Amino acid sequence: MENIPIYEKRFQVRHYECDARGLLSQAVFLRYMQESAYEASASLGYGMLAYKEADRSWYIRETDISFEQDVWYGEKVMVRTWVKDFHRVRSIRAYDLFAEDGKTRIARAQSDWVFLEQSTGKPRSIPLEMIRAFRPDWTPGKIGERRRSLPGPGPAKNSFRCTRHVEWRDLDPVQHVNNSIYLNYLEDCGLQAERAAGWPLERLEVENLCIVSRRAQLEYKQSARFGDELEIETWLSEPTYASWNRFFRIIRAVDGALILQAYLHQSWMDQARKEWVPIPEAAKRDFL
Repeated sequence: MENIPIYEKRFQVRHYECDARGLLSQAVFLRYMQESAYEASASLGYGMLAYKEADRSWYIRETDISFEQDVWYGEKVMVRTWVKDFHRVRSIRAYDLFAEDGKTRIARAQSDWVFLEQSTGKPRSIPLEMIRAFRPDWTPGKIGERRRSLPGPGPAKNSFRCTRHVEWRDLDPVQHVNNSIYLNYLEDCGLQAERAAGWPLERLEVENLCIVSRRAQLEYKQSARFGDELEIETWLSEPTYASWNRFFRIIRAVDGALILQAYLHQSWMDQARKEWVPIPEAAKRDFL
């Protein structure tokens, strides 16, 4: 990777970025990635002003992130990011997130970005000079990674549904729901589903258990905007000894448009020992 521009960005974990357990919120990982991508682009001559003047912008089509270590308030996170490939209108950007020592990896991820005309929202070809700035080794016609649709079955009979309205605080400067906010939506819906199944956080704490999301894959289909009523459906599938996949689908209520589909790969953990444990038989009966 010696010929690929790699950008490094350090973040100090703030108290307001932590969740109720005191850990860095998983949605904030996505914010760190996004900010690092913006700065990496600006460092090569493609900052926000340049994109605005050219009537161009990047839109995240899909994000895939695996969480490997917990991060606590006050710790530092270092993000390393680089462009992996190009297609005509799309590009995959990779991320490695490390602890302050620069060696202990806490997460790894990649995002699939689409290059758009800002005024119309239509995809546009990525200029050759931009490709050469991000990947000097890239040659025209080179084939990048193949794109695959998000895997997963359809909704199960025991699916759980909830609704929410898009609030002003959920929006970014483009006036649509920021990509990281959707992970907050999914986490909240998943917790509600657990409570409805008889496994609220209080019960998990009493039994010294927790359900940990180890991987998140989100595919953004359309933008949600201020005031939209969203219907979120979630269901479980593919259970193993200690884990399962929780799938999600977000629909805009007014027209039935698919906004996002996603899944969280989740495992059961003993909170005291920090070890993965089998799914309790009671939980299998209640959830599956």
